[in-house]
Amino acid sequence: MGMRGSTAARILLLKGFAAANLGGGEKTSTLLEADRRPGQPPGRNPRRPPAMATVAQSSSSPAWMHRWLVAAGIYNLAWGALTVLHPAWLFDLTGLAPPNYPFIWQCVGMVVGVYGIGYLAASSDPVRHWPVILVGFLGKIFGPLGYAMGVIRGDVPPAFGWTLPTNDLVWWIPFALILHHAWRHHRLKAFATHD
Repeated sequence: MGMRGSTAARILLLKGFAAANLGGGEKTSTLLEADRRPGQPPGRNPRRPPAMATVAQSSSSPAWMHRWLVAAGIYNLAWGALTVLHPAWLFDLTGLAPPNYPFIWQCVGMVVGVYGIGYLAASSDPVRHWPVILVGFLGKIFGPLGYAMGVIRGDVPPAFGWTLPTNDLVWWIPFALILHHAWRHHRLKAFATHD
């Protein structure tokens, strides 16, 4: 097999290896670096397929993503547990009349707590579990929108809005960045496998 056939075979082998080991970017990187010419400094290999190099580099999630999702999980579990065990706490804190049917508010606490479990599970591999993060992100966008509509209509007291920064707003940027990273990874993976 000639030089051109050997390079094509090596590229196919690397693509298959990367696809099978997307969680192991270090292995992929090591294999690709082994293809470097003698005497060539470490860095981008001129014989390395650019798409594969990018997929290998972006396949593992940065540690900050894990930390943010763990923090979101713990926060949601704590908020949910407090609301289930003491459904009037938020109303007492804001000076609002407690709900007539506290079990409905306890159901809200249960849903928030379940999101916490989802965030903790997604923290192990944010790229793979991006749908969980997307659902949470949408909830954190629609929650403030629903609050604003309720205030405009006079259905929701403005004092209820003090929960928005910690329940919703603080998570917008990290969740959006995680979703962008996952989208970019999956797009590059699809490009590399169809190249």
